Amino acid sequence: MGFPKIDQQQYTQLTHKATVLATHRGRPTIMLTPDEKIIKHIYRRGLWSSSTIWPYAARFQKAAKKLMQLNINAPKVEAIYHYSSLHCDLIMYPFVKGQSVHQSTKNGDFLVLKKAAEFIGKLHSLGVYFHDLHLGNLIHHNNEFSLVDVSTVKIYRHPLSEKLRIKNLNHLYNKAEDRPLLKKYGWDKFFEEVKNH
Repeated sequence: MGFPKIDQQQYTQLTHKATVLATHRGRPTIMLTPDEKIIKHIYRRGLWSSSTIWPYAARFQKAAKKLMQLNINAPKVEAIYHYSSLHCDLIMYPFVKGQSVHQSTKNGDFLVLKKAAEFIGKLHSLGVYFHDLHLGNLIHHNNEFSLVDVSTVKIYRHPLSEKLRIKNLNHLYNKAEDRPLLKKYGWDKFFEEVKNH
């Protein structure tokens, strides 16, 4: 799958005065432009990976559209480019307002963690399996939640089975930075709130 290609000059113009919000192995992954657009860098993994056939940027765009059809807030992709010099795809979308559940809970707001549990339960009932589920990927603003980094979302036509729900929550619990917050709140309590929604 091909996206419009940009050269070094176009990349420089695109990222001019952008703030780097996140990096991985010394390379930028998330940038914020002065007009509040996110430029997400997705680096391709080599010549023979599945991402060559079906790039993560395409998965991201498809998942975001499907989530919005389910009335789940997700990034509204405006453009995708391929920048061969960095061997990456660039996804552009408006900045998702709000704060991560991780940051809010770390600041002592455990009520938002209860609401997040109910939201995750809603996702499961809608058949949404969020492989990269963690508290940093859940953004809340004005009592609404948004998903970000959605390239690994899979949507089934039926509610998730109990096995898939448990597997999904294990991803969350195994996230090192989230585990202390979940333990403090009460993992069993959180699990029941997800399950009973």
